[in-house]
Amino acid sequence: MKASTAEEAITAAVMMGGDTDTLAAVTGAVAGARFGASALPTRWQTALDTADELTATAASLASSAITCPDPVRERIDTGLGES
Repeated sequence: MKASTAEEAITAAVMMGGDTDTLAAVTGAVAGARFGASALPTRWQTALDTADELTATAASLASSAITCPDPVRERIDTGLGES
């Protein structure tokens, strides 16, 4: 499936039926990574009771430093371990 917007991707996933809450959650995560949080329709964001809390949590996660142990970082930097 190809979508040009986050809304299109999420809506199409839900319309497929089945386990729609899981499909929407997974598609939303992927669409969010692809299009960014700002691509979500404002009407969806304002409908969330916890929008402020979610925004604060996302900002906190985004600003967290993620570190890798030196041996892992060396493998990533040199491309070792790639198939």
